[in-house]
Amino acid sequence: MTCKRSCRTMFSFASRLAILTTFLVTPARAEEATPERTGTTPAASTEQSSARSLFRVELGPTFQRVFRVPVYAGEIEVGMGPQWREFALVFTTGLLVGETNGGLTANRGSFGVNAEWQLDRVRFGLGFRASIFRISREYDGAMAAFLIGPRGSLAYDLYSSPTFALNAGARLALEANGPTTIWGPSLFIGARLSGDP
Repeated sequence: MTCKRSCRTMFSFASRLAILTTFLVTPARAEEATPERTGTTPAASTEQSSARSLFRVELGPTFQRVFRVPVYAGEIEVGMGPQWREFALVFTTGLLVGETNGGLTANRGSFGVNAEWQLDRVRFGLGFRASIFRISREYDGAMAAFLIGPRGSLAYDLYSSPTFALNAGARLALEANGPTTIWGPSLFIGARLSGDP
């Protein structure tokens, strides 16, 4: 009887010890399988920090002043470049078509570079733009000038997803070459496409 009791006691103790060991070992194994231990998180972080491609189109009305002559026009601008999380470097090209208050045809072709930062739904940028501005005159031919200067922009995303956004915003630019100065604001609506995150 003593032997049987001893065997039962030892068997019961061994069973309880096995159950306790199972509960202790299981959380440790689960902890070892977390992304921090397996290296999944650093890989994802590296992937998120890589550059994505960006393409955008913006168009809208603009008011420009050449010397004291106002110009009313429409403008379209296309930009593309790399984007890293909240920062993007965008190379732009644009076309303006309009007329002065005296009825003379005005147009401008431009190219530039813009550094842009995204803060939630707000996107603001600073950059430079070079352009050729031309005003057609009926009798004296056309007047054209090469101009360069700074520009700034502010936009708000009306709709956004990881790869697509619709926005509205405004730009302000100042361009000059010697005594020739052109400046003015522009309003725009635009669409932005980004590569897969």
